[in-house]
Amino acid sequence: MDLKELNCIFLNKHPWETARLTAIKRILTPYLFKTNNILDIGCGDGFVSRMLFGNVLNTEVTAVDVNITDLQIKQLSAVSNNIYYTRKIPDSVKYNILLLLDVIEHVEHEVDMITNIVKNNLSHGGKVLITVPAYQSLYSNHDKYLGHFRRYSLVSLEFVAKKSGLTVISSGYLFSSLLIAKYIMYKIFHSNNIDGVGHWKRGRSITYITDKILSIENLALIYLAKIGLKFPGLSGWVLCKKP
Repeated sequence: MDLKELNCIFLNKHPWETARLTAIKRILTPYLFKTNNILDIGCGDGFVSRMLFGNVLNTEVTAVDVNITDLQIKQLSAVSNNIYYTRKIPDSVKYNILLLLDVIEHVEHEVDMITNIVKNNLSHGGKVLITVPAYQSLYSNHDKYLGHFRRYSLVSLEFVAKKSGLTVISSGYLFSSLLIAKYIMYKIFHSNNIDGVGHWKRGRSITYITDKILSIENLALIYLAKIGLKFPGLSGWVLCKKP
């Protein structure tokens, strides 16, 4: 979750967040090592790293967010022994997994940023997972509120990854059903609501059911992408490696 949308660190999570977590786990699992040193840039409230890697044996995570406060660092550090929260990337430390989850759309010159991080902080053969909001035609007031410079197609996302010196392993979209909903609300009803995932207030039953539907959909999209069938979705992802 973007810290701009954060009301409480341990609030009830939006199904988009929990379903995305399931998808990220599915994408990464075949490429994790016996010992993992992970750099999570733009970690927000630390949800992904905390749920996937918190207190996992032989795994250390550096979770970086320039907007994280000292109080938030203290609260998050109390629930994960192996995650180090900071506002700055440590100098000259090499990692074998780099996470850029809904980050590069916040950066004006994203190729320069990725190139520098890959050069300075990623081990040779290390993996990089990048996720982004999809389709520039859906750029809205919510994107402006979050400080997004742009949205991406898979073509433009893969271009950025390759230009940053990475080799693309696989890519695809997530949340096809939410893409349809977003299109209807934005293009047909002209809704420009800036409320995001931090404003989810539905009950546990609706949250659970929605999460399961979205998670099954995303797992199907990931499988289909691997056999060359890439259906459009609200989020794009690309998994890369450092040559």
